[in-house]
Amino acid sequence: MEKALSKDFFEVISQLRKKDPKIYNPEVRFFNAEEEPSTSQEKKKKEKPIYLRDYERKLIVERGGVLSDEGNISLVIAVVC
Repeated sequence: MEKALSKDFFEVISQLRKKDPKIYNPEVRFFNAEEEPSTSQEKKKKEKPIYLRDYERKLIVERGGVLSDEGNISLVIAVVC
């Protein structure tokens, strides 16, 4: 798909340089709608970023604030308000 899009793009650039009258016709399509990626849908479904404060809150709620390491050392998150 990338190669086809690149080929179409360079053809349009070539026509612009030659000042081809076809480029001024509004009915002429240079790129197929099928080849265009649906980025508008991907942008809408973008997940909200998680911030450190939210992550800490999640840990406190889910695990009671206790983190376990591989070295059998337990860490406790203290909430300071």
